[in-house]
Amino acid sequence: MTTAQELAAHYGLATADTLPPLPSGEEAWGTVLPPLKLTPGQLKLFKKFKPHALCIVGTDGPVSTNLLTPEGRIKKRIGGHNSGYWQMRTATTGSHKDTVTANYDKAPDRRTGVQIRLWLRTEEHAKRLERKVLALIEHYAEEAMGTPLLNGFVDVGPQFRFEILEGEILSRAAQEGYGVRNDRELVAWLEKIRREEDLLEGVGG
Repeated sequence: MTTAQELAAHYGLATADTLPPLPSGEEAWGTVLPPLKLTPGQLKLFKKFKPHALCIVGTDGPVSTNLLTPEGRIKKRIGGHNSGYWQMRTATTGSHKDTVTANYDKAPDRRTGVQIRLWLRTEEHAKRLERKVLALIEHYAEEAMGTPLLNGFVDVGPQFRFEILEGEILSRAAQEGYGVRNDRELVAWLEKIRREEDLLEGVGG
């Protein structure tokens, strides 16, 4: 008799015993980007230069929701039986605190917040780029024939990939001549300026 493992190996499939364990603890609810962490010196420069971030807000993967009647019958299924829906929207911020995730992370059963955060020199640059990226996300939703959602979110479909979207954002920023930094690059840039100012003041030797 052919075993499940043998059938799976033949067809290139996985069996339950070979799948990675499901996330536990906080990660089971989904993940969002951690807040920007700045030293006092870096924070002083952040407030001086006032960069603004374009944020991609959503869940870290597709989710599925059923709305039930008090009797337990399904009144509305949001997302398909197998694929679910993947909610996404844009936001901008000039705060070093993660005010965006704080605004959107309200659901009791999943984390919803910043998944991509890219810093630009001015609020105007961030707003202009946001309009282009919003049109791109809406295009993804149309291509995926996504589920209609509320509160400015669109369903980008189960084939969506963050790395592809980030590449598209960087491409559009380059077309506009905008410099863009992720969190790590912004912190490195602020630290470089801080060290240079220390040297000029004779603090760093």
